[in-house]
Amino acid sequence: MRLYAEQYGKDVIGIVLVDPTHESTRLVVQRRGEPQGTWVRIREGAKGLTVPEVQTTKTSTPPEWQNYWAEELQQMHESRKTKPEPLDDRPLIVLAADKPSTRPLQTPEDLWNELQREKSDQKADLARLSRNGKLVRDPSSGHHIHVDNPRLLVRAIDEVIEAAVRHTKLSGN
Repeated sequence: MRLYAEQYGKDVIGIVLVDPTHESTRLVVQRRGEPQGTWVRIREGAKGLTVPEVQTTKTSTPPEWQNYWAEELQQMHESRKTKPEPLDDRPLIVLAADKPSTRPLQTPEDLWNELQREKSDQKADLARLSRNGKLVRDPSSGHHIHVDNPRLLVRAIDEVIEAAVRHTKLSGN
């Protein structure tokens, strides 16, 4: 959605991001030659590939599509350096899953706590993509907020539409 909004901004009146991935997120990897349970920033694995154009019509997805995730995150990271609020004043609600997740066995507790704080800070950072952005944390939901709490998602969509149509600030902002 962020890449689409960057490319087709005039067509985007507002956005709801559902437990989105931050451009600097870290995931555990299992690579040959690295210790088990190594956490790396996905974007740092970018190979310099050119990210394909955003698809605006339904077409088949090329099998190599997922190989561009690191490049997409790196592109968002670089873009944000020059424009920290790429959505300007368009309404934005970031829904963040706040249900505690289980620590992987190979991850030390102090590192896990650091990663959880970082993830929480990143969700708040994403709400700053717009001067009219808002973070909503849901302690009852895991990553699949749309399944765990669909009413929250519907309310967020309604709120973004109303703020966009009326050209108002989001409530609680």
